[in-house]
Amino acid sequence: MGSTKKNLYKVEAEDLKFQMVHEDDVLVGEPFDVRLKIRSQSEKPRTVKTTFTATVVHYTGVPVGSIKVESKTIRLKPQSEEEVKMTVTVNDYLEKLTDMCHVKISCLSQVQDTKQFHCDSDDFRLCKPLIDVKVSSVMKVGVEYEVEASFANPLPKPLTECEFTFEAPSLQRPIKVPHSSVPSKGSAKCSVKITPLKEGDKEFIVGFWSKELSNLTGAAKVKVVTRSSSES
Repeated sequence: MGSTKKNLYKVEAEDLKFQMVHEDDVLVGEPFDVRLKIRSQSEKPRTVKTTFTATVVHYTGVPVGSIKVESKTIRLKPQSEEEVKMTVTVNDYLEKLTDMCHVKISCLSQVQDTKQFHCDSDDFRLCKPLIDVKVSSVMKVGVEYEVEASFANPLPKPLTECEFTFEAPSLQRPIKVPHSSVPSKGSAKCSVKITPLKEGDKEFIVGFWSKELSNLTGAAKVKVVTRSSSES
């Protein structure tokens, strides 16, 4: 016997417009919102149920695990516009992130009065703090200089098992400097001595790793010049 519910999924009207909005520059350690703007072009009220999801993904888009799922239902007045949102806190996602901090967000909306559906998704990366690198913009061959690196811990917990690395064209291998634990919202600072061996435009690259937050980077470009004969 054939189904007697052949009109079950028939859309009666598509008189609502949807737009998903999210922030692109969220620093890891901060909350973020996923918002859906809904605009009615109908002369009648509409009831809309929206389900938001946030998921940790690899850079390839392959899902790792769910962060949060939340549903909201609103009654939209005729010819009006409203917004629904889901707030994702640092406690929701911090223990679930991968090293690249990729997050996929999506929303699925159903208009209960008309059976209209809307689905949207996007992915973005939570930003990691940049390491501030301070060094003389002009260096002389054979002269020792200090390179300083620092950043602020954005997480609500300390960073442990910390290490800075310094790389430069004048070094045969990176300099690795262990660092003590960095308190929540505290600063990490480190410096090393470097002596340029060859003239030219160079770049100093600094990295930072810890158990809780890794693969932080910072860089500074310098010009290395030859010392004058009077300075030799």
